[in-house]
Amino acid sequence: MSVGVVDRWFAFPGVALAFGLLLWAQTAAGATIVVNNLDAGTGLGFDDPTAVAPVTGNPGVTLGAQRLNAFRAAAEQWAAILDSPVTIQIDAQMPAQSCTPTSGTLGSAGANTVHRDFDNAPVADTWYPQALANSLAGVDLSAASDISANFNRDVDDDPNCLSGLTWSYVIGALSPPGTLAFTDTVLHEIGHGIGVAGFTNLATGALFFNGPDHYGTWLYSETLGQPWTSLSNAQRLATATDTGNLTWAGSEVGNVDDFLSAGVQSSGRVRMYAPTTLAPGSSVNHFDTALTPNELMEPFATDVNEQLVTNHLLLDVGWNLQLATPVSISDGFTEIVAGSQTSYQITVQNDGPGNIRMVNATVNSGISQLLGVSWTCTGNGGGSCGSPSGTDAIIDEDIILPLGSSVTFQLNGTVDPEFSGPLNASVSLTTPDNIINTVSGTASDATNVLPLDIVVSPTNGLVTGEDGTSDSFSIVLASAPTDDVTIGISSNDETEGIVSPNSLVFTGSNWDIAQTVTVTGVSDADADGAIAYLVITAPAVSADTAYNGLNAADVSVTNLDNNVGILVSSISGNTSEPAGTATFTVTATSPPSSAVTVGLTSSDESEGTVPVSVVLPAGTTAAQTVTVTGADDALNDGDVGYTIITAAATSADANYNGINPDDVNVTNEDDDYLVGGFVTGNVGSGLVLQNNGSDDLAISGTGAFNFDTPVSDGNPYSVSLLTQPSEPAIECSIVSGVGTISGADVTTVAVNCVVTCNFVEVGNVTVNSTVEHESCTMLLIGPDYVAEDGADVQISSGEEIWFLPGTRVQQGATLNAAVCGQSLCEASDPPAPIPNGCHSCVVAVCDVDDFCCNTAWDQLCVDAVQPVCGLVCD
Repeated sequence: MSVGVVDRWFAFPGVALAFGLLLWAQTAAGATIVVNNLDAGTGLGFDDPTAVAPVTGNPGVTLGAQRLNAFRAAAEQWAAILDSPVTIQIDAQMPAQSCTPTSGTLGSAGANTVHRDFDNAPVADTWYPQALANSLAGVDLSAASDISANFNRDVDDDPNCLSGLTWSYVIGALSPPGTLAFTDTVLHEIGHGIGVAGFTNLATGALFFNGPDHYGTWLYSETLGQPWTSLSNAQRLATATDTGNLTWAGSEVGNVDDFLSAGVQSSGRVRMYAPTTLAPGSSVNHFDTALTPNELMEPFATDVNEQLVTNHLLLDVGWNLQLATPVSISDGFTEIVAGSQTSYQITVQNDGPGNIRMVNATVNSGISQLLGVSWTCTGNGGGSCGSPSGTDAIIDEDIILPLGSSVTFQLNGTVDPEFSGPLNASVSLTTPDNIINTVSGTASDATNVLPLDIVVSPTNGLVTGEDGTSDSFSIVLASAPTDDVTIGISSNDETEGIVSPNSLVFTGSNWDIAQTVTVTGVSDADADGAIAYLVITAPAVSADTAYNGLNAADVSVTNLDNNVGILVSSISGNTSEPAGTATFTVTATSPPSSAVTVGLTSSDESEGTVPVSVVLPAGTTAAQTVTVTGADDALNDGDVGYTIITAAATSADANYNGINPDDVNVTNEDDDYLVGGFVTGNVGSGLVLQNNGSDDLAISGTGAFNFDTPVSDGNPYSVSLLTQPSEPAIECSIVSGVGTISGADVTTVAVNCVVTCNFVEVGNVTVNSTVEHESCTMLLIGPDYVAEDGADVQISSGEEIWFLPGTRVQQGATLNAAVCGQSLCEASDPPAPIPNGCHSCVVAVCDVDDFCCNTAWDQLCVDAVQPVCGLVCD
């Protein structure tokens, strides 16, 4: 059974559209998607030869090549998510589509055929789109391509389209401001083609061939308390415009409804798009625009597109999705000596590819042969740890792991000196039961532990001095060698310390006698403080194969400075409003004989404050920590730099008295942000907005706006209408006007204004009747007749238009008799469109696919007559 496209995705110039998605690699359980370029050979759309420079992630050097690369990138993202043994075929082209300076169609896509009662169908007598049906059946059920997709080339080609916005073909990165992310638009439309759309006739409310479909099965009327498929045709029509009360009843979407801060009904079900005025191609087949954060499958392009709820909806309708959570563990060695210190890095990540959010996973690992274990945990890309650190040899920790994030454990310990043989370490990840089709990660690492044959004592804590102070350590063998064993000794920094002797030789007679190595400090003229360096023990050289190549532990040493100076470190980070702190340290390079005081002042106390001084104690070179505290203001002044000024030191130690240490540069991060957005359609005067019930803002005309008073980070904002415009009468509404400040200015508040029109009530109107009217953008003559102001409405010869008693009709339509010029059941040859409005079925088909009335009435338009209009073509 063939069906037409079911969606048009719209954009408005007043909405910021700089967004992009990560391009994931296809998993072994993924699908294969083939993109068929229907523009090939036309020099248009995906075949446009215009030369362009490559952009981020997209190496194409012609406009057509970049477009096709971006389309394929979106297809690859879906291919990595979906699990299908059957190749998914997508027919793609870029015709000119409807577009004005204020709004326009971005793209459209839909399944080419639908199927029911095939092998492995989840529910009997239920319609499924071709790609999903093929996946479930395991075979290709139709020779036709699975999906037809069209995208508007006028976004690039027509400067009047969307006020000059253009497509961005960036892949895997944010699109530049003022552009439309083409890859995201393709992602949205393919989403419809694979199943985020139903087949109910929204002009009549009738089910597709009187049967439920995979999508409508999960729709639910909160008002009537019944599933969509249990309703009458009239009830379905009513629920399609029952804003906020058409919801999704699938259990998979229900598993993630708590991710949404808005757009969930009191029943816990997620709202679907049901505006009070039916929007053909958009109503019912999208999530409600109230969802926060915005979802990919909403009817309008936004600057943020989550895919979490969308992918769980796909699970509800029958798709199988795949989530990979790889785990790794390694100490970086294949061989190590018993008694040595070692460190394991354990990493757990959520590679997707599906944005199925995973929380509270558990990492399990254990290495029982390690002593003195400690570990730290760090989250990356949004991942977070149950605990930041611990001292257990066995890690059993819950973590939070959103898409694209990772968590890394650094586990440190000493190999048991009495252990030898394989040191086996393993790690596994346990995920919650509500994470579907997770490929849980496991990993292991094997290190061969050699017997402890060369003993170094101690391996750390040695101290030398620039005044010639020495320290020492010893080396001894644990067992008798069969031949002489020579160990080279050297300093890794002879400007700080030297060793004596430079090598040790152990024989069969002195192997058990500890030999001493002396380390002596070296002086320099720099006031550089205490410097760490290493004494390196070279791999042993011996004809005894058991010893040859064994590498004893190196030794850590610190060389103390004997030059007078005061070292000041860089700041640890930024301060922040209202009271975020950062630190730096002040250190004497050699122990002063008396306490040293360094005065401290801030160059701008409106941005940050500091203690009046720091004191360096006598007799030590211990670093002293200074805390700088950010100061708050009510200004949207951005991040501001200031300086902590150090005064000349005062001390009874003449060597330190008068030394002026370096100043410290600091940046204070702002927490005050502006709230604003864009006004469209305001041709009157008198529009006044408020934020949080005050801060009145009068606006004339259209364009961007900002309230004068900033709002602090973490606080709510609520934009409302104080007065509506007048002269002429205009009604304005606010979209995305409520939220919480989150570390950035708000630029997404949309104020949409339209001129109101008068209405008259009429009965039936015969052909050639004329109704006087006032100026209005669109003329609504009846459920099947819509025209631009001043245009003729075309109807079939001899046809009458009947209005039910009491029907409200906007004034201003002239009705003239006309004929379609050809049968609705025949494709035009040569290709030509049928005028929109010449027949009620033509109107319905063109609402679904404007190609039929703008370009050509082709076979796809003919195939749509029966499912869309209920008419039978002989």
